Amino acid sequence: CFMKKIIALSLVAGSLLMGQKVTSIKFDGLVHLSPEVAKEVADIHVGDPLDPRRVNESVKKLFAQGYFSDVYVENRGGGGLVYHVKEKNAITNIKVEGYGSEEDGVKALEQVGLKRGDFYDKITIEKAKQALAKRIEAEGYYDTVVNIEEKKINDGMALTFKVNKGEKINIKKVNFVGAKNLSKNEIEKKVANKESEVLGFLPGRNSGDANVDQLSYDAYRARDAYLEKGYLDATVSKPVMRVDFDTYNAEVNYVVNEGVQYRVSRVDIMQNVPGLKVDKDEFKLQTG
Repeated sequence: CFMKKIIALSLVAGSLLMGQKVTSIKFDGLVHLSPEVAKEVADIHVGDPLDPRRVNESVKKLFAQGYFSDVYVENRGGGGLVYHVKEKNAITNIKVEGYGSEEDGVKALEQVGLKRGDFYDKITIEKAKQALAKRIEAEGYYDTVVNIEEKKINDGMALTFKVNKGEKINIKKVNFVGAKNLSKNEIEKKVANKESEVLGFLPGRNSGDANVDQLSYDAYRARDAYLEKGYLDATVSKPVMRVDFDTYNAEVNYVVNEGVQYRVSRVDIMQNVPGLKVDKDEFKLQTG
């Protein structure tokens, strides 16, 4: 469709006289965009040479903005150009069903790049749909389905995103392979993805619900548990989560290399602040 427009434009451009100047520029079909802004986007002005290639480029620049579904230019003679454009419909309303409150869903879409007032563009909407589904999966729901209902209202489009959240993944087992000097509980209390406990739905208990978007950070949190105990060389691998998609139960495995534990041999105060009395015995960090 775009190439047909360029070919048609070339036929028009062929009739332009060499050496002629642009004497006027008009736009037909603008609704939301002002002529001044359109001229700046097209990068063509009164007084410019009436060059077919320059006019051709102006059409490409207008298309590249994503505002229009159709653009063609007409030479009215005497250097007068008329750009005929058809703006894309604006998104006048967005609803999200099945994702928390409606406000939460709309905010989630805004965060992935789609909001009311944007121009209706199928590619952008499809990307937002996929990003929303990916966001929900990051919250631990797998096999999530997002469908979109579209309704034309006057010159705008109303979109309804219907979310069918998949199954919540539940972590049944967390293993820190190689951990010897720190207990599992000491390490696990640092990470976001914890093993499920009996009556995990109660406050203070671990539900075991997976937070997939936090999984990549959990290795650093587990290492912090070792750093706090003086294992400065400790390493913790990235977690591997194995999911049984029949039950949506999961197991998370880390590989730990503890290294040696460092102890404080001496605490010295190298410089005193005048008027400030420092008692080493009050320090949390003590010899040994």
